[in-house]
Amino acid sequence: MHKLLFENPKALGAEHLTGYAAQLTLDADAFNACLEGGEFTRKVQASQAEGSKAGVTGTPTTFLGRTQADGKVKLTKRITGAQPYPVFQQAIDAMLGAKEEDASARAEQADKGKAGS
Repeated sequence: MHKLLFENPKALGAEHLTGYAAQLTLDADAFNACLEGGEFTRKVQASQAEGSKAGVTGTPTTFLGRTQADGKVKLTKRITGAQPYPVFQQAIDAMLGAKEEDASARAEQADKGKAGS
């Protein structure tokens, strides 16, 4: 089923799904009961809404961020789509460089504060 869904991304309606199930010789009664029962509809819709709220526009989406003092994660970079390793390496290196720069700036600020005392 997974392969059929990805091969036919514009044909995902119920009529298409039942056709795929028949192609795969799945138990039609069980498949239709699951499809029509809506058991997972709310979960899928909630997941889609959460993704949209976070800015997900495609899959895969990778989020990079920093943990703040209050324990929350502050998003600093979103990478959408299947990207090559160098894209991730550059983003992570940039984050690490910014962290080092932040630490240096805080140290300089502390030194200035000591000098003024």
